[in-house]
Amino acid sequence: MSDSLFSLLRKQLQSDTDHADAIAAVVLLISRSESPSILYTRRAMHLRSHPGEICFPGGMREINDDNLWATALRETEEEIGLPASEIEFIGRLSAARTRAGTWVVPFVASFNADFNLTPALDELDQIFQIPITQFLEGLKVRVDHFEHQGKTYSFPVYQYQEHEIWGFTAGVTEQLLRLLK
Repeated sequence: MSDSLFSLLRKQLQSDTDHADAIAAVVLLISRSESPSILYTRRAMHLRSHPGEICFPGGMREINDDNLWATALRETEEEIGLPASEIEFIGRLSAARTRAGTWVVPFVASFNADFNLTPALDELDQIFQIPITQFLEGLKVRVDHFEHQGKTYSFPVYQYQEHEIWGFTAGVTEQLLRLLK
């Protein structure tokens, strides 16, 4: 299933790897023969910004990064110990703006399930995965609403075990799942 899924995504995703003044995020698909999974991380509770929130590896571009894909690779290795040599680029989802007004470019990539990941404890306290089949077969989801600057926004909230995936991360997950349905 992994190969056909990745082929489908390659046909539908954008292939460029840059976007001015944006942050990179990486939706990592864990390659398995039976069913690939999506990798998520949980931000460490001691952080001032977004403690305990579920997110994808990623972060801000640094001066030595050639493009946002290079940023994504660097941040992924820093945060979960997965080197660039183990990551296969699949494509890019549509850039999106967070509530704070920051542009984020979500890349989609895959890696082999046999690689051992380790969270950078200064940033993360957990790495976990959710099989894509869980989402496609009816993972518990609700729709929450919030107001920001006079507008009401709706977003999905996915519940998986003790994890609640919401906000930007849920929106990117939903964007990926729409391509797979």
